[in-house]
Amino acid sequence: MPTYDPIITIQKAVFKALRDAQITLMATPVPTFEFVPQTVNPPYILISQQTCIPSNGSTNCKVWECTLLLDILTTFSTGGGINSDDVAEIAAQVLGVLEDKRLELSNGFQMSPAELIMSNNLVDNKTKETIDVHRFLRFSFSLEYHQD
Repeated sequence: MPTYDPIITIQKAVFKALRDAQITLMATPVPTFEFVPQTVNPPYILISQQTCIPSNGSTNCKVWECTLLLDILTTFSTGGGINSDDVAEIAAQVLGVLEDKRLELSNGFQMSPAELIMSNNLVDNKTKETIDVHRFLRFSFSLEYHQD
């Protein structure tokens, strides 16, 4: 059994894949976070709700069924036009990087292609000055660790 957390391995691979792909909106980089610094304004991508549930493997092969939620966030001034075009543009780039792809993992892990299992929008009027538009993308995949 690995002595490290498979979630960390997945998280590092997702961060690397999105960073290497240089996700942008109007030629401005869109950063990815696990915890968003208070000084950062949208747009950004938040990695959250990672799960890895042990599954049936063998003595030499550990298997987990995993999911990962990406929250893509854009924001608008309440006085301006509000739409989902920006969040859709970022989501399309993310899908091009992750959907049906096997990410390069460290520590001897391997994964099945990432499958998009849920996508939805949410509009959140969290303050009187701004309205946030979210696009949630949940991916599912299997993770394996082969022992000698």
